[in-house]
Amino acid sequence: MRNRTQATAEAIEWAENDDENGELRRSTLAAVADEMGVHRTTVSRRLRRATGLTWREQKSRRTEVKAKQILSDVGLSVKEVAFRLKFRSASAFSRFFLRRTGIRPSKWCVDPST
Repeated sequence: MRNRTQATAEAIEWAENDDENGELRRSTLAAVADEMGVHRTTVSRRLRRATGLTWREQKSRRTEVKAKQILSDVGLSVKEVAFRLKFRSASAFSRFFLRRTGIRPSKWCVDPST
């Protein structure tokens, strides 16, 4: 049986880290809770208490950081980045990125300093 500290650490690890292939995990809160053997409310509450962010906020922040890194370092197309980050479409990724950063991902590719 996991104690609270271990469960909190596991929730943070799941939310912040990449999978074994270096891609973002796209697990749901329910799937992580099942994996940890606790209720999803418990995972959510502990994650928020430890980080100040909800599960969704944590995942969005992590996705934004990873998207910026891939767009800047790898030089892939927006469509390829969307696929790598497991978005349903390039347009869904573009909307997410625009909402989070205020600029289009195609602009980020050209000039990441803006």
